[in-house]
Amino acid sequence: MITFKKYIEILEKQETELDVTEILIGSKRIKVEIADNNKKRAKGMMNRKSLKNNHGMLFLMPRVKRASFWMKNTEVPLSIAFIDPSCRIVEIYDMAPNSDERTLSRSFNIAYALEVPLGWFEKNKISIGDLVQGLPKIIEEDNTAGDGGVFGVGPSFGHGGDFGNSDFYATGYSGIPYVMGSKKRKGVALKKKRKNKKR
Repeated sequence: MITFKKYIEILEKQETELDVTEILIGSKRIKVEIADNNKKRAKGMMNRKSLKNNHGMLFLMPRVKRASFWMKNTEVPLSIAFIDPSCRIVEIYDMAPNSDERTLSRSFNIAYALEVPLGWFEKNKISIGDLVQGLPKIIEEDNTAGDGGVFGVGPSFGHGGDFGNSDFYATGYSGIPYVMGSKKRKGVALKKKRKNKKR
């Protein structure tokens, strides 16, 4: 029989274990670990000593919005691409190790972020406008859920944090609406309230 403590340990381990998939940009294939919840996004590439060539980390944003990343506790120099819901790269930046400087997207329409070894995009002639194939579906998270929510109202993440109305993290199925987000939930609650008043 499993103890409650062991059960919680298993759940926490599952929350931070990263699935791996392969994506295609132009003719270049790259293996990526998928950061698809707040714990994984917060940890990012923290405390890693190296990153293999043609490997990276793909962040699924909790909502399609502006994105911001920093390199606190991240020792590997990285390049990052911000990707919109149509799976096109819209911005590319280089990020220095262990830097507190934030890399903030200009666009408010970011669905994914891809971190790779520094200079990887340039070396492989990948640029803004290129299509990224094989991205996982995005189902937007409830904007009241997760560690600190998605509106920057909670604590800063270890390899990220909050920045106004955007989360930032260390280090497709696009267009799927989030399920029962707070606006929808409020609308349902309001309808129920009106029905009860009529009775």
